[in-house]
Amino acid sequence: MKKYGKYKPSRISYLGKIPAHWGIKKLKYISQAVLGKMLTNNNQGNYHLKKYLRAANLQWLVVSVSDIKSMWFSEPELKKLRVRENDLLVSEGGEVGRTCIWKNELDECYIQNSVHKITFHKEYQPRFFLYQFYFLGSIGYFESIVNRISIGHLTGEKIKEIFAWLPPLPEQTAIATYLDGKTAYIDGFISAKKQTIELLKEERAVIINNAVTEGINPDVKLKPSGIDWLGDIPSHWSVRKLKYIAKVNSDSLSEKEDSDLRIEYIDISSVNSDGDIISTSSYFYSASPSRARRIVKKGDTILSTVRTYLKAIAFIDVSSDYLICSTGFAVISPSVELLPKFLFYICRSEKIIETIMALSKGVSYPAIDSVDVKNIAVWVPPTIDEQDRIVKYIEFESKKVAAAISKIEKEIELIQEYRAALISEVVTGKIKVI
Repeated sequence: MKKYGKYKPSRISYLGKIPAHWGIKKLKYISQAVLGKMLTNNNQGNYHLKKYLRAANLQWLVVSVSDIKSMWFSEPELKKLRVRENDLLVSEGGEVGRTCIWKNELDECYIQNSVHKITFHKEYQPRFFLYQFYFLGSIGYFESIVNRISIGHLTGEKIKEIFAWLPPLPEQTAIATYLDGKTAYIDGFISAKKQTIELLKEERAVIINNAVTEGINPDVKLKPSGIDWLGDIPSHWSVRKLKYIAKVNSDSLSEKEDSDLRIEYIDISSVNSDGDIISTSSYFYSASPSRARRIVKKGDTILSTVRTYLKAIAFIDVSSDYLICSTGFAVISPSVELLPKFLFYICRSEKIIETIMALSKGVSYPAIDSVDVKNIAVWVPPTIDEQDRIVKYIEFESKKVAAAISKIEKEIELIQEYRAALISEVVTGKIKVI
């Protein structure tokens, strides 16, 4: 791609040289930054209940309004904190500096104090600065200026002191338009790839569901299971309540445990919807959460009994004397007539997940009682050998699906790297697009 004819030092270490005709000014000279208001749940007189944005609504380059909330604003706050088309919205905390642009996604919206809105003077193109902020975020600039010890805060004063580099307005618009087109194409590519991943995950769920409810012999004779939601099962399988073939919550830490006992804790948030334990937290018993009580052992299946829609169901395949999970899980330990991994796949089947969700009580925080878990009907092949063949089939097919997902995730990672590099090169003037 083309370069500009002449460059000059920017005197900004992370920017390097810029086109000779570009200028540099601090943001305080070309824009106004306003921080949103503290969260309030009370109507203090002549207040108005309005929708607002918080940092969680800010994604890089785009606003998410899928989980929008409301709070009370006074008349002066309405005038000051309303977001207008082409305002930049910048995260004040969390992932500091995460920036998007308001495109009138809602008819009317305001900001909470985890969000800055930056309004540029009319002689500047806000979309150009959206990509400047994306570049600054990609190089870790915002993190470097917040003096993070625990929770970093990108204050309005810090924003005002940020240096902006300034092509002439027509060039700002041309660069922004070019990057709008390129990023829209890339985002479309990523979206299509993510949809393919979801389809592959659905395929994996079907593989598990079919294998554990019908077996892997296509010619097997079926019989009615006697359970409406289960349907037919192989004629030589039996149906039994879970409590007769497994123990549920059989072992817990007592209140008299040594306070210096070191535990590895699995919380509900530690398990994703794919059944992976993505993290554990290490605690001394005396400092551990009050819910850190259920003892888990290799071969157990842990099944979330709260927020059951999250499908947090995982298999414990490691040996540890001090692996502890939340009391928000049911710990299911199979008897000798059940292969542990086969029981796990039964619990991961759509039939069981749907049953658990149907038995859950509550709207905002649905939960199922452990007694109801114990009384869930499960279906069992008569021999460990048959269970083992089913498990091996599921894992062989699942590995193929996992390999396809991994390949697509790598493609997404590479295109995201390309997007970041392209934005960096174009918005800093290293390549010329007009």
